[in-house]
Amino acid sequence: MKKYIIFNWKCNPETLVKAKQLFKSTTKVSFKDFEAVICPPFPYIGQLKAMGFKLKIGAQNCFYEPRVGPFTGEVSPMILKNMGCKYVILGHSERKRVFNETEETINKKLKAVLSVGVQPILFFGELVLMTKIGAEKEIIRQLEAILRGIDKKFLTRILFVYEPAFSVSTQGGKLLSSEEVEEKQIFIKKHLNNKFNFKPVVLYGGSVEGNNIKNYLKETNINGVVIGQASINLKKLERVVKALSWLRYL
Repeated sequence: MKKYIIFNWKCNPETLVKAKQLFKSTTKVSFKDFEAVICPPFPYIGQLKAMGFKLKIGAQNCFYEPRVGPFTGEVSPMILKNMGCKYVILGHSERKRVFNETEETINKKLKAVLSVGVQPILFFGELVLMTKIGAEKEIIRQLEAILRGIDKKFLTRILFVYEPAFSVSTQGGKLLSSEEVEEKQIFIKKHLNNKFNFKPVVLYGGSVEGNNIKNYLKETNINGVVIGQASINLKKLERVVKALSWLRYL
């Protein structure tokens, strides 16, 4: 199975010129053995899509109504699909922290995205450092709330992303070792398999950059990574590109 590389640009960069520069720099890697997805801010999606590279384009958020309507300021999953977006990020910890997004809201967005055929990149993870047992209980609580009412036939379409908020570079960036992440992925996969009888795809996000990406991708149970800050800084992106170029998957 191909491993996923998701580039989350967050609210960056400030100009289309810089966005195109980042996009071109990212395409220096041959992603033949990866499923690579770039998630830029909404205004850049169409422009980057028109550049013609083979990288998939995703969005960073959407509204919880699947289709168009009187929802000023929102972007529906159907609009994203018609723009060529194959993926959309849901439930990122920054959405929870800054916009007070709840599991109930994420659940509604998840249902909307699945209903139009866009593939969700679903984030979850503990918000603060916890004991092993505490973290596992919190992960189960979040997953059960977010997946409530989701038809089991849709679960295989979801890309699950374990990203504890304390590991995000903008929120302290406490780095988890690849072994620690591997242990969590095994727990998450076992829980989802026991609960819903399917084999989930689970990625990791949290301060992933050029000097550690190889460690994460070499672990069997880590099905890919999400790269945040390191995907929007040209020097850091160059290190990521170099690291990916040397991986045995290419």
